[in-house]
Amino acid sequence: MFRSLVLGLAALALVVGGIVAEEYKGKLTKLDTSSKKLTVETKDGEKTFSFSDLKIERKGKDGNEAVDLEKASKMVEKAGAAGKSPYVTVVTKKEGDKEVATEIKMGGGKKKEKN
Repeated sequence: MFRSLVLGLAALALVVGGIVAEEYKGKLTKLDTSSKKLTVETKDGEKTFSFSDLKIERKGKDGNEAVDLEKASKMVEKAGAAGKSPYVTVVTKKEGDKEVATEIKMGGGKKKEKN
């Protein structure tokens, strides 16, 4: 009986966690560190999110690596100027009636084939 209760609570936590967290995929067009806002161009249009504590990860040669917020902002600005905004997944959570960005996962685009 205790095992059923624990498994039931674990399943409930996963379902509620999935409802609260949301993911958006698209091009990161703006990452403003001073106003703590970021803009992502998704297939459904442009979405802007605020953030306070933002975790940024980038796929590297040896797995995922953390990226500093200032460094990421400069990367996005430089890539945007070249017309090559990075493809990202933005993870958000609900805070009241707003969605707040908590994590950015950079990378994951298609690999180029070698000839």
